[in-house]
Amino acid sequence: MGKEIRTLNEKNFSGANLIRASLSGADLRGMNFYMAHLTKANLSGANLTGAELGNADLRGADLRGAKLGESILYRANLEEADLTGARLCNADLRGANLNGADLSDADFGVADLSAADLRGANLCGAKLMGTRLVASNFQKANLTGCRIHSALIWNAKLKDAKQFNIVVTPPGEPVVTVDGLEVAQFIQLLLRNKQLRDMVDPAASKFALILGDFTSERTKILDGIRNVLRDGNYVPRSLDFGKYGSRDIKDSLSALAHIAGLVIADLTNAGNIAQELEHIVSEPREIPFIPLLQGSEIEHEAFEHLKRYTSLGEIHHYTDPEELYRSLDQDIAVAARWVKRIN
Repeated sequence: MGKEIRTLNEKNFSGANLIRASLSGADLRGMNFYMAHLTKANLSGANLTGAELGNADLRGADLRGAKLGESILYRANLEEADLTGARLCNADLRGANLNGADLSDADFGVADLSAADLRGANLCGAKLMGTRLVASNFQKANLTGCRIHSALIWNAKLKDAKQFNIVVTPPGEPVVTVDGLEVAQFIQLLLRNKQLRDMVDPAASKFALILGDFTSERTKILDGIRNVLRDGNYVPRSLDFGKYGSRDIKDSLSALAHIAGLVIADLTNAGNIAQELEHIVSEPREIPFIPLLQGSEIEHEAFEHLKRYTSLGEIHHYTDPEELYRSLDQDIAVAARWVKRIN
């Protein structure tokens, strides 16, 4: 190894040869690593807040859990680096090479990833809230489950990227998910802008809204319903009200239902949203509505008066998830024919 870190009081390592250096957990705040050679260095858990890493070579580096908030990584080479759980809030990653990097569960809040190369990167569960994604390259990247509330997305390259279950709502609100980064940005605008919602033609909508209380043990049910909808050429969006009361979901539910071509509501543990569901099934524009109920749970009495609406199908009781998916496939086809007839 070339120039070595003899003391953490030293600040300038510009151009230093630190290949395979062991700096795990080190306090490196504000230090200068401009154009430094840090290939395969161990920086896991290191504090690099405000550090200068512009044009640094960090290929294959271990940055798991590292603190990189407000750091400068302009044109840095992070190819195949491991940044699992790293914190990069307000970081400058313009033009950075993150090809094949593991960015799962990393926090990029308000960071700048403009023109960054993220081909093949793993962004599962990454937080991209408020992030600039202008001309970013996500080809073949995995964006499953990432959060993009308030992100600026423009001219991003998304060919062959996995874009499932992207979360568009901020923390502390009922979780709304959609497929597709650009679709997610569109849904964000619809949630905030009633005038824009009124411009959308719901009769031609291929959006399908899934409602329910999908706690951790029931996420498999939600994922299965999404897959059935995708196979039916629908674009699934879900509103998981979970721990939130009906008062908290009213605005989001109204906005999402307004442009839905189909609604699937799992009523399991969902007695508290009966009043909100009536706003959907009683609209002048009838939306095909498929209600589900798991196991032998007794139908909530609040749903009894909803049955008078023609758009509401019979409540489908299910025990076996696989049986549910098979029957849903048929119900969705029936709903599609029903929509075509009334429109």
